[in-house]
Amino acid sequence: MLSSIMYCHKHGVVHRDIKLDNFIYENEDEDAELKLIDFGFASFVAPGKESMWDQIGTPSYMAPELWAERQKEYDSSVDMWALGVVCYMLLSGKRPFHHQDRKEKARMICHDPLRFPSPDWDRISDTAKDFCGKLMQKTPKDRMPASEAVHHQWIKQQSSLHQGEDAAHELQRHQEVVDSLQAFSQADDLKRVALEVIAFSTPPGKLEELRHVFVKMDTDDSGTLSIEEFKSAMALHPEIPMAQVEKMFHDMDITHSGEVDYTEFIAAANAQSGAMEKPSIVAAFTMLDRDGDGTITKLDLVDMLGRDFTEEEIDHMILDSGATGGMLSFSQFKQMMLKKDGVRLQKMKSLGRLPDHK
Repeated sequence: MLSSIMYCHKHGVVHRDIKLDNFIYENEDEDAELKLIDFGFASFVAPGKESMWDQIGTPSYMAPELWAERQKEYDSSVDMWALGVVCYMLLSGKRPFHHQDRKEKARMICHDPLRFPSPDWDRISDTAKDFCGKLMQKTPKDRMPASEAVHHQWIKQQSSLHQGEDAAHELQRHQEVVDSLQAFSQADDLKRVALEVIAFSTPPGKLEELRHVFVKMDTDDSGTLSIEEFKSAMALHPEIPMAQVEKMFHDMDITHSGEVDYTEFIAAANAQSGAMEKPSIVAAFTMLDRDGDGTITKLDLVDMLGRDFTEEEIDHMILDSGATGGMLSFSQFKQMMLKKDGVRLQKMKSLGRLPDHK
């Protein structure tokens, strides 16, 4: 839960309706992934300019500043108050401030101290109570942000996310992932974009092992990989020069954000896998062919990628893809996607089995 909110806040999204109902499991498995849903009340904000005014949310989870008689300025900390309520309810089965009368409920949220009454809280640890208390501070600036909450003593004690092998040993056991990351780095730009489209539409159940690897690498639980986290994960692959490791990272960072998000990692890790079956390739082509005319053109790519790529970069994508007359047909697209990128070739060169020329 903390990781999802931290990811949202880091990317300028305030959910504004955090509640138990909006966390659902991916499926019915015992270790199913938890998802944050329903962004109908969400708001985009800019760093340092988080001011919002709409008094919206679900009453039992609304922070004190959302109950002002007149609209009052607030920020992303309302999500942290709401998460405190979620945690309080999970631990005790009760709402921290509750009354059938809406005005009395508002008064309690705004003015009553947070209590941990017996017997519901008799067996709950002091660190858990401290966690709830630091989230449900009446004054917004006093609330823990998600980036601090994820390192709170109670969370660190209870979390099993990073137990066992570290990221470097985990990646060492998955040489096929490292090979895919190298192949992705050597692929054409348009192929990388198409791989991300495929990753975005791949059913989560097929990605369980890769998600486990990603979580191991994401040591700060931010939902993204930094260059430092990636270098640390690649520490047991001395055969790959550091300059190449850095290039692999920057090539994964398709949107040039300075970090690699989950979908970008999945795209790169699937570059040599069976994920590129014909249905996936068809789906990716259909999504990139924005006007549905049977070819991918510069206008299609500008429509889809214009926020993250310049026109010059998109021109290069079309040129490198093998398009004819600026139009990429499905057969050309399929050939580009199924083309083997140079990991095996590079390995053979390094072993002296091939001359170092084209």
